[in-house]
Amino acid sequence: MKLCHLIYVSKSVLPMSKEDLKEILRVACRNNAAQNITGVLVYDRGHFFQVLEGDYNSVEAVFSRIQKDKRHCRINRIISFTVQERLFPT
Repeated sequence: MKLCHLIYVSKSVLPMSKEDLKEILRVACRNNAAQNITGVLVYDRGHFFQVLEGDYNSVEAVFSRIQKDKRHCRINRIISFTVQERLFPT
């Protein structure tokens, strides 16, 4: 398995409430766990910052779905690279 990190930023189309963010987190945790993807998601003042880590193909598939999500725009991949171990194992 080729382990990788993918980091991106995006702009929220609408302001996110705490409930909106909890729902995003709930769904992401469920879906990502099924594909053995971990990471971190940060939301601040209308912007998302996310690190995804896992198998290269799984991470790229998740990022492809993220790019189609209409809740945000200006989605920019900052970097993606292979790693030896996870920074966010849980």
